[in-house]
Amino acid sequence: MITTVSRDGRHAVRLRRFIGHAAANLLDVEEVTTAEGLAAIEPAWEGLLARSDVDHPFLTPAWIRTFWDAFGEAGSLMVLVVRRHGQVIGIAPLVRRERTMYGMHVRTVETLRNSHSPRSDFILSTHPTPACGAILQHLIEQQSTWDLLELAQFPETSVAYSELRRIARFSGLLSGAEDFGGSPYVERPTDWASYLRSLPAKHRSNLRNRRARLERIGPLALETVSGGPGLSQAIEDAFRLESSGWKRGTRSAISSEHATESFYTTFARRAAASGWLRLQFLTVGDRRIAAIYALRYLGRHHVLKLGYNPEFASYSPGQLLCLLAFEHAFAEGAVEVDLLGEPDPWKLSWTSSVRPHRWLFVFPDHFRARCLYLAKFGVVPRLRRSGLLRALKDTLTREEGPR
Repeated sequence: MITTVSRDGRHAVRLRRFIGHAAANLLDVEEVTTAEGLAAIEPAWEGLLARSDVDHPFLTPAWIRTFWDAFGEAGSLMVLVVRRHGQVIGIAPLVRRERTMYGMHVRTVETLRNSHSPRSDFILSTHPTPACGAILQHLIEQQSTWDLLELAQFPETSVAYSELRRIARFSGLLSGAEDFGGSPYVERPTDWASYLRSLPAKHRSNLRNRRARLERIGPLALETVSGGPGLSQAIEDAFRLESSGWKRGTRSAISSEHATESFYTTFARRAAASGWLRLQFLTVGDRRIAAIYALRYLGRHHVLKLGYNPEFASYSPGQLLCLLAFEHAFAEGAVEVDLLGEPDPWKLSWTSSVRPHRWLFVFPDHFRARCLYLAKFGVVPRLRRSGLLRALKDTLTREEGPR
């Protein structure tokens, strides 16, 4: 309940003042900690999404539920649901984890994500400030159980990011923010031919030359699978083409690979049922040689994975598939192609537009958390600026020697 103020919580008192006592008394915060709990709140979650400005599928119940089923062993689920007069006005998909940072054992509350999560955020609609305040106060009331609130991969335009940062400062909590780059995207061009002419000359030349060479083997075509009887084979082929980049061999790598394949396979079926899935293949004759795992959601085309047969690497099949897939997406009415992930060189050959992402770190008021804050935003940045951190890493690497 947001109406409870911890005895030692001067920060909680400031939060109630920030939110307003009358408004705070109208808010309840529920913790969802099980997969069954996720299923129970799914209708309310869907309703909140419809009222929010979230324009990607990575906060949908289908994505979160599939993610937790595949990767959830590494933490304890902690989805916070904020209600006002019984109506859900905010959802924060969080998880409790334990890890080591700067030689310290750290108990974190963090966004539910891993390397397969392109974007995070809180889901908000009406009353975003009270909802964020309620979430933060709920966590402060449990501050003896955690050392760091880590909110990763929030879009620069996230209301939750700006509100939580402002509220944390107002309540006197230690906090810090970092910019971890962003994901490239291609806005819908007014004319496809003009867009192609705007690309770097070398990129256009490479596309023309490699396409001409590949067409000597057989006719090129774009194949799109969104569901139907061919879905199982399409998923299998997409993984086969993408798996050339996976690391194999160790038990942990094999376990991780299994969880990854389970996640993307299960979500592909759920996305197909919702009409979001786009498995796209570059074919030469009747042979699939490159694949894109993409999602079409609210008019945006999100590129999650790309892979190709290394036998055809000299023809740049991945880039040729992008050429055909992007044109097809815009022809179908997509307003944007979101390339997700990091701004890799191959992505920047298609666009110079990058959507920044922010990370927010909030520390509760106890000794371990203050030490962690000092290390992260005091000692380590100074070592990095002075060059000593790099020198230390190089020294340790030389002392370890080859393995």
